[in-house]
Amino acid sequence: MTAQSERFEPAQRSVSSRQERVRRLLGELIGPGPAACYFDACRLRYEPSPYATTVHLVAHLFREIESAVRGVIVPRGLVPSRRSGHDHADQIRDALSLVELPVDGDEADVWIELDLQELAHRRDLSTRLRDAAFEEMCDRFDALFDTVLTHFAGVFEVCVRRVDELRQMTTPGTVAVSTIRNGLPNHPTIFSHFFREVLSESWIQALERDGFFTEPPESAIDPLLSYAARVASSCPELSITVISSVSVTTLGGGRDYLATLELLPVPELAKLVPRLIQWLASLTSLSLPGEVLLTEPITRIADRLIDGGCTDSAEELLAALSGLEPVPGTESA
Repeated sequence: MTAQSERFEPAQRSVSSRQERVRRLLGELIGPGPAACYFDACRLRYEPSPYATTVHLVAHLFREIESAVRGVIVPRGLVPSRRSGHDHADQIRDALSLVELPVDGDEADVWIELDLQELAHRRDLSTRLRDAAFEEMCDRFDALFDTVLTHFAGVFEVCVRRVDELRQMTTPGTVAVSTIRNGLPNHPTIFSHFFREVLSESWIQALERDGFFTEPPESAIDPLLSYAARVASSCPELSITVISSVSVTTLGGGRDYLATLELLPVPELAKLVPRLIQWLASLTSLSLPGEVLLTEPITRIADRLIDGGCTDSAEELLAALSGLEPVPGTESA
């Protein structure tokens, strides 16, 4: 066996309580992607048969996590200190300041000195050897982001205030929309706060241009559909703008989608029948996840269309419904 293939044997063989906490906080405060990166990095570190490129792979995953944490805490274009010429170390100090940690303390030293780019890339045509220095770097990474994320959780309301500031913008641009998508915790609570009241027409147009409704973050789908339902009666055209843009592939189980449609006035509801038929065509049976049956809500929608004089639309909708496979055990005798 060559020296290159010999691998450092970690004393720890499974994730620790600290690592579980870091993973949870990443998921709650930053987003599912960074949490998955961290979980995979931990798995690579404790793999019984380590890969030859473990150091490179873990360092790449750590870079993704570090960048995501820094980007969410200090999103580009929103915090004044993210000015031209503001370097990586300055951004780290901004982040530490916002989570109320000393900008000249141990956390700052550890974060600034993390040389993940060096570890992620090869120096020559060989791979980097996994050694005690790598293990120590990993331990410092765990401890650093345990502290940073714990403090960030304590100042989560900063993000809520940031959402309020964004909502008050009269002419939101690409930076503001990018902040909603990438510069805030990818969490339903944040999106629910953003969509808690009727948005201005300029915000709706900015989100449409960005494609936010067509491909919303997964955590935004339920708050988005709930928003469309709340404004269905008072602002039906706005509700239609939202719900007609959401891609059928992102609708998931469809429970909120159908509930929103049932609240629309009949003329607006009729406009969405072709889209509803498109959604039905993407399904394979009358049963949605959670054993929700389509027959009852779709029939209620068809009845409302008939009562409102939109008989043709109702017939087209029921025809699409009849083309789906029945749920086993529910067929008529």
